[in-house]
Amino acid sequence: MKLMLKIAGGVVLAFVLLTAGCAALLGSAVNDATKKKTWQVEVSAPEGACWSGSVGSVTRDGCGSKTLSFKDMSITAVVVQKQTDGHWPLRLDLLRNGEVVDSKGTSAQYGVVTVDGSDF
Repeated sequence: MKLMLKIAGGVVLAFVLLTAGCAALLGSAVNDATKKKTWQVEVSAPEGACWSGSVGSVTRDGCGSKTLSFKDMSITAVVVQKQTDGHWPLRLDLLRNGEVVDSKGTSAQYGVVTVDGSDF
């Protein structure tokens, strides 16, 4: 009878430890998924060359090069269009937590550039 109680106690203890381990792993995964993310969009354009863009429901306009920062939001795409006439270069670099995740550019007149952050 004592042997049966020890075995049952061992099985219960193993189950508790396994459950606690799984809960810790799941908690870690959920925590990673909800961590605050810092995004930056580096817009490169010549001085005096103007552009307009959107990140989700946020719109931004500017002239020349600028760095736009966004915190605590999920970014699937950034779209920027040239507003100043000409074949000048417009380049976008999308960074997540300081690492470049996508880069694109255009020299087309009134060209549009889209960078994608949906995989991050």
